Amino acid sequence: MTEYHALRESDKINSSRRAPFYAPTVGAFSSATYPADVARLLRSFATFFALGAFANFFIAWLCVLPSTPGVDRWVCYHNPYGHADERDPIVMILVASTGREIASGMGRPGTFLDQHPDEVYIYYDNVWWPRESVTNDDAEFAVAAGWPMRCLMAWRTVSTVDLPEEIEFRHHDHWGIALDVISTRSGSLFGKILPLLPMPIGFVVNTVSYTFVFALAWNGTRRLNRWRRQSRNECAACAYPIGPAIRCPECGTTHVVASASSRVAFLPVNPSQRCTITSQ
Repeated sequence: MTEYHALRESDKINSSRRAPFYAPTVGAFSSATYPADVARLLRSFATFFALGAFANFFIAWLCVLPSTPGVDRWVCYHNPYGHADERDPIVMILVASTGREIASGMGRPGTFLDQHPDEVYIYYDNVWWPRESVTNDDAEFAVAAGWPMRCLMAWRTVSTVDLPEEIEFRHHDHWGIALDVISTRSGSLFGKILPLLPMPIGFVVNTVSYTFVFALAWNGTRRLNRWRRQSRNECAACAYPIGPAIRCPECGTTHVVASASSRVAFLPVNPSQRCTITSQ
C-alpha cells in the first residue's frame, strides 16, 4: 500500500499535466465510467454483429460450392403450391445436403406420379422458394443455403426467344450471382448460384449465433494473452518487460497487485475509466 499511496501523491503533483488516475479494485467501476462503458460495449456488439452478418454470406457461399448430390439423394414431393396453373408441376424435387437445399420441378411429373406414387411425399416444412422457380421446366430451380439454418436464397428462371432458325433459352438469375449455367437439362447437375437474398428468421438466428461465437473467441484470446504477459512479468497492455514496476514505462499502463498470490490486474491510464478502490 506504500507504493500505491506514493503513486497517488505523484498523480496529485502532476495533475496539471494529466487527469489523475485512481487505481481500482478489479472489476469495480464507479458511476462516472458507466456511459463510457456502455458505449464501448455497444460498439463492440455492433462490430461483432456486423462480422456475424458477413459470416452468413461467407458460410452460405461455401455450402453452395460443392457438387450437387446425386439422384439417389433427391426426394420427390407433391407441389405445395398445387396445380392451379399449367406451369405448376404436380411433383417437385428437393435436393438437400449440408447447409444447402435446392427446389426444382421435374420432367414429366404426371408419369412419375403414376408409376411411383409411393415415392412422392407431402411437404410439411415452410415453403421458402418462390412459385416461379418450380415449374414444369426442370431448368428452373431455387437454392437456399446457410448453416445452421438456411439464411440466403436465390432462384433461376428460363425464358425463350424465337430466332429465325432456332429457339434460344435464356437464364435469368434472381438475387444471385451465377457461377455457371449447368441445369438439369444435362441430366446431372443444377447450376451454381451464390445466393444474396436474406431469409429473415434464418439470417437473424445465424447472425446472433455467429456474434456470440466471435465475442467469446475475442474475449478468450484477450484474456489468454493478458495471462501469458503477466506470467512473464510483461505489461498486459503492450507486452513491454516491466518486472516489479507498477507503471509501464512504455505505454503508461498502471499495474496493481490484486492479491497475495501475485495476480496482477492492469488499468489503462484513461481519465474516462476512473474508478474507486476499497482497502482490503
